[in-house]
This record gives sequence, structure tokens and C-alpha cells, in this order.
Amino acid sequence: MAIRDARDLAPGEELTADICIIGAGPAGIVLGLELARTGIEVVVLEGGGEERSDESQDLYRGENIGEDYFELDLTRVRQFGGSTNHWEGYCRPLDREDFDRPPAADLEGWPFSRSELIDHYREASRLCEIDDSLELSGEHWASRVGAGLIDMEPTTVRSEVLFRSPPTNFARRYGPELAEADSVSIYLHANVVELTWEQDRVSSVRIAHFNGATQTITASKFVLAVGGLEVPRLLLVSPGPHGNGIGNQHDQVGRYFMEHPHLITPHLVTHDLDQFSFYTEETVIENTRLIGILTLSPELRSARAIGNATAVLQTASNFGQRWSDADPLGKGVRSLVGGLNDLTSPEQELLNVRFITEQVPNARSRVVLSSHHDPFGLPRIALDWQLHPIDYHTIRKAVETVGTQLANAGLGRLNAPTHGGLLPYRILGGNHHMGTTRLSEDPTRGVVDASLRVHGVENLYIASSSVFPTGGWANPTLTILALTLRLADHLKESSG
Repeated sequence: MAIRDARDLAPGEELTADICIIGAGPAGIVLGLELARTGIEVVVLEGGGEERSDESQDLYRGENIGEDYFELDLTRVRQFGGSTNHWEGYCRPLDREDFDRPPAADLEGWPFSRSELIDHYREASRLCEIDDSLELSGEHWASRVGAGLIDMEPTTVRSEVLFRSPPTNFARRYGPELAEADSVSIYLHANVVELTWEQDRVSSVRIAHFNGATQTITASKFVLAVGGLEVPRLLLVSPGPHGNGIGNQHDQVGRYFMEHPHLITPHLVTHDLDQFSFYTEETVIENTRLIGILTLSPELRSARAIGNATAVLQTASNFGQRWSDADPLGKGVRSLVGGLNDLTSPEQELLNVRFITEQVPNARSRVVLSSHHDPFGLPRIALDWQLHPIDYHTIRKAVETVGTQLANAGLGRLNAPTHGGLLPYRILGGNHHMGTTRLSEDPTRGVVDASLRVHGVENLYIASSSVFPTGGWANPTLTILALTLRLADHLKESSG
């Protein structure tokens, strides 16, 4: 069936399906494709259109009431294809240790191991058009192109890789196939404003339009496949059995918001940039695009009780261009890069070292409903992003460890803003919204169970980074897709 515009539906019209998917980003599109192959009747609802519109994007506005963060309507995309419309394409599975109990936290990790997702990770890699071997060793890839690696102590810092998708825009790449599926109906401009509760289950969802018209979609099962900020909002604005949101009987919805803290200011003064080419220049091997990175070993992280982290090396020109274009710091970053270049002598060269770290789950870091309302009368969200002392400890130790290893190898001096244990420069996020409906078998410590079903709700599931119990440091897209493919298997089996 073709892609349809929900604004063309008659006021009060009712639609039915076996499964209703809310959201047509990468998770919603892939889940729809997987279910369509079994003939299950599916309705996919996307709040945006095929192109971005200011009117629709405005619905994502909200408040930041915690750590400094991006404007909330700029950090996500309300459009068919979701986040892949502004995605840089970086992909990597979570590490095996990322599934364990987070460091120094009174919370369990994932209720299953990484091995349970391996086949799904491989399929997710193919969907993202990257290598599906899941081979992350820098030695493996560098040897294939004859590149040199930085000489580090492998029990401390390792050379690994980060893959890069073309990047794949899921609306353009997979949208036509989804639209042609006989058992799938896709509706754009379908703004979901409420999940209707009835006897331990969601009976329907209501969509609304700017002209005041509404429609209803009933289904046997519902899947929230929107981002980590919008999932808790939809649950919290729907009264549910306790009046405080569906799935929120233990006040867990919206808690444990996690990002990937980025520290972009450390820089390495060196005498030879060529020795870093595997890390600063994208390598292409048989259509596989990747860059080398430096990661902290599991042994070191365990001994120091810190989270996961990586260091990405960039030439000063690439660093300045990357952040000048993409980050609100803008002129400040250009000024910073210019100032750093002025510090080097003619025989010295400069590399930026961007650190990306794990944030431990923290109940005080959360999404709540705001006192402000959108054009449909729904509360907007307020993001209270809070970092834990362990997060700062992780950043400091990551910078100090990588800096020491580079110095010991005679590769240069890392100038970093951690002197005296302080972090005087701004920490940025990565537009990665995780943890707000965390996965836990204990309903008092999470929102969904191991099958991604919302606790206490018979027929509501979540396919989103909002379910991550821990986030590691890696970009979340590949893990979102692996979880979605795993959920598709469950739904196909339970619907058979």
C-alpha cells in the first residue's frame, strides 16, 4: 500500500490493525518490514512528513532544566526516517562488558548477554550497509591496508575501529519496500496524542491534526518506536490506570536519562601527523568505511571502577569544521581551534582528541512533563540531565590514561582540561537519548521486561534507545536495530 497522509482521513474515522507501530524512524521502518513478511496487518504512524516542516518540528520543543544541553527540537527530527535524516552514520555494537552491572551503581545490567544479540547485530549491520563481521580489532583492519598503529599497552588502551554507514537514510533506502507491502499502511502527519487504557491493555491510540480533527487506531498490539525523549512523553501524557502515566506505577517512566558525554577540548601537540593516519583518515576496505579509535581496556575500567570511553583523533581543521557546522558552540569552536594552532611552533603539529564516554544510569537524570503545552494541549517535556560523580571520574581517567600512553610512546603531549581534577570546559552530548524506559525484569527498577513489553500492560512494547539499561559509549543506532529485530521475532512468534 502507498504512503498516505493522515490529514486526508475523515474526522472521527477509525482504523484497525493487528499491530500499530508509532514512529517511522529506523526502528519503526525495520519492524514494519519484518512483520510485513509474515502477512501481519500493520499500521505505521509517523508524526512528521516526508520533508521537514517547522510546524511539525515545533512539537519537539521543550525545556532544559539540568545540565546545559541542545535545544530539544534541534536534537531530534520529526520526519519519515527519523534520526537517519541527520545521522552521520557512525555504527558500533555495545561491548560485551556494557551488558553487565554499571560501575558503582545499585542497578542491574541487561537481563541478557550480548551473545543473544549477535545474529541481530549482524543483520542490523547489513541494514546500515556496514561490515557485518562485528570485528572491532584495530590490528585486524590496519593489517589489511598496511597501516601503522599507535604502540599502546593492550591491557590499558587498545586500538579498535568505529564503522561508518554511507549514512543510510532509512526512509529513502527502505521506505519504498515498506510502502509496497500489502499488509502495511503508513500514515504521515499522524500526531499521536494519547494511548487509551482499558483493562490492563492499550485499546487504541488517538491521532490529532492542527485543524482540530482526530482519528482512532485500534490494534491487538502497539509498539512505541520513537526516541528516548518522546517515548516517556507519550506514556506520561496518557493517564493509564493510576492517573500518572501508562507503565508508571512505580514512578520509573522518564528516569535514568543517559547521554554520551563528549569532551572536545583536549589536543595533542606532536611532531608527525602521518603516524596517526589510521585514526584521522577514513579507511575504505571493500565498501566498508571505518576509522581507528583508542578505547580503554576492560581490565583498566574494572580496576578503576569507571565507565566505558573512547578517544577519537581528528586533525585541527577537521575538528573545527565538524563542530562549527554541527554544534551550537559555533564561533567559539572556530576561535578555540585558531587559538590552539597559535600555540604550536612551526615544527609542531596539532591533533584534537575527542573523548566520548559512558554515563552511568542515574534516577535523578530524567524527563518530566513541563507546565508549557503544545498546540494540541499536551504538556511539553522538560529534560533534567544530571551527571553522576562517576561520570566526571570516567572523563578524567580516560583523558589521563590516553594522555599518559601517548606520552610514554613518545607521540606527543596531550593538553587536557583536567588539571587538579577539574573540568573547566563544557561537556557536550551526542544527541543520544537513552534509558528513560529502562529494561529490567524488576518493575520497580524499570519500565519494560526482557521482551520489551511494558510492565503491567499486556500489549504495549517499546523499540527505542529509551529501553537501554546501560549505554556504553557507542552510538546507539546499531543496538536499537538489533533490539528491534529481536522484538520482531517475538511479535511474529506470539502472533502466529
